[in-house]
Amino acid sequence: MNTNFQYHAKHRVSIIWQAKSACTIVNKMYYEEEGLLDTALDYSSWIHNYRKKHNKETGKIRHNSILSPKTKYVQFVVNPYRRAVSSYIHSCKKNYAGLANPHISFDEFCDKILNDEIVNEIHHNRQIFHLHAQKPIHYVKMENIEEELPKLNVKYGLHYSLKSSKHHATTHDISETFLGKTSWRDISQIPKDYTNFYNDEIKKKVGIIYGSDIKHFKYTWDEFVQYSKK
Repeated sequence: MNTNFQYHAKHRVSIIWQAKSACTIVNKMYYEEEGLLDTALDYSSWIHNYRKKHNKETGKIRHNSILSPKTKYVQFVVNPYRRAVSSYIHSCKKNYAGLANPHISFDEFCDKILNDEIVNEIHHNRQIFHLHAQKPIHYVKMENIEEELPKLNVKYGLHYSLKSSKHHATTHDISETFLGKTSWRDISQIPKDYTNFYNDEIKKKVGIIYGSDIKHFKYTWDEFVQYSKK
């Protein structure tokens, strides 16, 4: 379960994030609010290198924030149907799961998660925060971020401005070809429309894997389809 968060001591707000859930954008916004974005990017163009350093330096403060009843919680989330494909692509490109054969299909990737053949890992674990049952959390869907960000700023006294993330896979406008059972090495172009990776069978598998996320964050399959068709 997800244990990742940053903390704004000034505002008493914990910002919850998860890998493959716009985590780079979220952390950039966090560090800008803290006045540390330039420092972070000077340290490394990869924001997460600085995040690891900063988290060690602020470990006690972050730990105490979880214990305080005055702490407020905000979590940025993405549609699990889209995130599942993003996790698959990342696994094939980086082999973060250490698979003997990383060039599997999306369907096989889902099977391996379902059958516990891939170890628990931040890049495909559920987004739901480990304290979700104990803490009231304000959820922000990244699909609606431009509309939601101004409201968030007003509610919590923040000054977040949307950032970019340049490490995403290059995608292409291609025909509606089903790719869910195609091995990675045979996918010549990644489609912009991630619904190309789904049929009813795979949709059901992802619904089982991320059922708690889908239900808790109130995501739907139709939201995924509509966003993917934009």
